[in-house]
Amino acid sequence: MHAGRPLDLDAAERLALEAGGYPYAIQVYGHYAWRASDGAPRITLEAAAVACARAGRALAQGLYAGRWSAASPTQRTYLATVARLAVDGTPATGRAIADRLERTTRQLSSVRSDLLKQGTLTVDGDELRFTIPGMAEWVLDQPSPNR
Repeated sequence: MHAGRPLDLDAAERLALEAGGYPYAIQVYGHYAWRASDGAPRITLEAAAVACARAGRALAQGLYAGRWSAASPTQRTYLATVARLAVDGTPATGRAIADRLERTTRQLSSVRSDLLKQGTLTVDGDELRFTIPGMAEWVLDQPSPNR
């Protein structure tokens, strides 16, 4: 039995964009695209759209929620600040985060370090970014001590 099911180019592009290059997200989006196209000879853009909605919910309930629940209140405040800066279009540098939180970068260095070690954030130049695509938007929907 042949297990392969090719993707239409527009479906592949949509899934790749949504997964943002994050390996686990690629697997989740691919899984839901495969399931949404059940019985079809190809994975179409329509199946990819269904998959994106389902995969987004699965990531939110599992991966994002898991990272959030494992974070301390201080880490959650830090993550929410990174997310707000990203949405505002301001680079989330250590200085910008400290300024928003009215703290020094030194006071926040262990929080930053822990979030980097956990893999929740990554550094790109001097800017902090969420490792997992879509998590910034999800974080902004969560209750935060600084709201």
